Amino acid sequence: MSAALKLFDDLGIIYYAPNRQHRRDLHLATCCDRFVGRLIEQRGLPHVVVTLRCICESEGNSNALISDIISAISDIVLAHPRWPAMGLAFIEAFDRVNLLNIRKTARAANVQPLRVGIATLVAIELAKILGPSRPPKAPKPLRIKREPKPPLSVTRIPRIEKNIALGVELLALRATVPGNAPFGREVRKRFPGVDNIEASQAMRVAKMFSSKPEIYRSVGWRALVELASPKMSQALRQRIEADILAGRPVSAPQIRRARAPLKGGSPKRRPVNQSATSLAA
Repeated sequence: MSAALKLFDDLGIIYYAPNRQHRRDLHLATCCDRFVGRLIEQRGLPHVVVTLRCICESEGNSNALISDIISAISDIVLAHPRWPAMGLAFIEAFDRVNLLNIRKTARAANVQPLRVGIATLVAIELAKILGPSRPPKAPKPLRIKREPKPPLSVTRIPRIEKNIALGVELLALRATVPGNAPFGREVRKRFPGVDNIEASQAMRVAKMFSSKPEIYRSVGWRALVELASPKMSQALRQRIEADILAGRPVSAPQIRRARAPLKGGSPKRRPVNQSATSLAA
């Protein structure tokens, strides 16, 4: 016995040969054993059991065991898993759906393939009974508007003062720790979040401008770093400071342009034993 015929027997469905005429009033009868067998192979026995139960166990549909109706219900079970998951309520919903009338409507509309038209109309009726097959999406959580960041004009001076205070501490530490290597180890130990470049810049700016709030309160940090560069001449630095005190806007790019391009390499040192006479010559 094939899997389809065994399933018919379990569900109380009468099988008759396709070439044999049957009475129209005969309920729970079908000749679709081959079609149901292919459906079992493609979608599994549990799926086909649910599909046939929707037809066999619902009122008024026991004589609707036709291949296109079976195929349409199978598509609905596959495409709308929320409804079959409702269990008995899903099967009972078919009590209010006349499958033969829906098939007649789809045929009159000449929908091709017919099972698609049947499935569409059945799904519309089931949605009225069981609700949407896909629950509505949960509303998105309300986005809490963050407070706007304070403008740079408010945060600039506290940040500069913090960097200068760091530079003052580093200068004090440098005075007590001889040698670059021990000093670097001590900086990493006491200030783990400060890298070498940041430490060097903070020390230079603090050495030049920690006692000049009228300067560091008037420009940005990058401008102070450029102004404290050891390769800037004293005369140029004094002229730029005068511009700052006069209220003229001064930025880091302006300072770099005024300083002109730096020459590569370190400046040459004068030999210790070189006499003034040789220099004059």
